[in-house]
Amino acid sequence: MYKIGDIYDNNGITGVVISTDSSGLQGFIMSLDEIKIDWYGAEKWCKDYGIGWFLPSVDNLKSLRDSTNLRTIQMSLIYYGIPLGLGEPDSIFDRLLPHNYWTTDLKSSKDDGDWMNILCMYSDYSCSVYDIRKDFTNRMYARALHAF
Repeated sequence: MYKIGDIYDNNGITGVVISTDSSGLQGFIMSLDEIKIDWYGAEKWCKDYGIGWFLPSVDNLKSLRDSTNLRTIQMSLIYYGIPLGLGEPDSIFDRLLPHNYWTTDLKSSKDDGDWMNILCMYSDYSCSVYDIRKDFTNRMYARALHAF
């Protein structure tokens, strides 16, 4: 049985548990590493993990919007030396900034073009979803997800 923040390591699939069903036997894990990359590269990077890994939707990441869950996940990752969104290892300043994560959520704006959702995590363990104009060349962070 797993809970949020546990490290899942089974049959060569390893990640941090970010959500579970009520039994704790099924849920989603998030990759232990991240990359700063454009959107197309993010999708490929996630799929390159292997069968079952994917770039998450905002809905897949809804548990991260709860600051208690996000703090629990972050503490687990810090314990293993791989925290969320700390940016470049040599940049103390970068660690204080919010970090945007790619999702698969694309949506159209009826007024002026196409938009997409990103997930923004802050250093105070809060998290928000924002709409941004589609620009697949921007470099933001990505983490892969896998169901268990």
